[in-house]
Amino acid sequence: MTTDHRSCASRPHWARPALSALVLSVAAAALGAEGQQPLGVYVVAKKLDAASPPSKEELKRAKQSLADAKKATQQLTDRLRREHGKEWAKWPEDQRELVRVAANTYGDPAFIVFYDKPNKQEDADDSADNLKTTIEGKGLFHGKKESIRIVPTAEDAHLMVEVVARKKVGLSGPYVTRYIAVKVSAGGRLAPGVLAKLELGGAAKGTANPFDHWGGFSVYHFPTPEKPFAVFESSSSHYWSTTAGVLGKHLATLIDSNYALLSGQ
Repeated sequence: MTTDHRSCASRPHWARPALSALVLSVAAAALGAEGQQPLGVYVVAKKLDAASPPSKEELKRAKQSLADAKKATQQLTDRLRREHGKEWAKWPEDQRELVRVAANTYGDPAFIVFYDKPNKQEDADDSADNLKTTIEGKGLFHGKKESIRIVPTAEDAHLMVEVVARKKVGLSGPYVTRYIAVKVSAGGRLAPGVLAKLELGGAAKGTANPFDHWGGFSVYHFPTPEKPFAVFESSSSHYWSTTAGVLGKHLATLIDSNYALLSGQ
């Protein structure tokens, strides 16, 4: 279990234990299931050469958006829980879509506020290399991810996973938490419109999170038809390679949970 040093103002509220969780809740399919072929994933680091920190005005707008969205999102999830119960999978799809859209009004500016300092290109490259290594079954959290295979281009992939930011928070030793954020978008082998249906979370309070014992998992952007991509982060203490290992576990669970959708089966 890791210690999260982020302020409540910048962390997506569904990721805080004291509030309702919007976490991945669909049970993972068994790895190595008969007939299940690994899906191609292209891992790359975002090009950060021209990156610049958000301006004071951008940060001000993002913080105001957080304040405006927090109460509205909480009220919506509370109301839908009362109407439909705690089992996210049993909610009508149009109601789940309401939650995803509301969550993005909070998560999108939260990302700007938390990752307010640009990374060096070598940092993003390092985390991308560590992620590829852990997916291939090497390094920390070793054990090949049977549902994933690394492919050389985005055209060969079902999913493109782009390392977009990382951040270290804390003083030293066990009081440091490291975060790696990725953007997941459609690769060339994924059918049009599929990513918008990707299941990333449940809104029910107390929903079991299969990631808890691997480290933190927070969603900043849920896929929608208008913006069909996901942004999420993984976190852990210790080393950057450890956090990449946690991220690899999260990515494998995400793919297993959505395997039928992503593979077209």
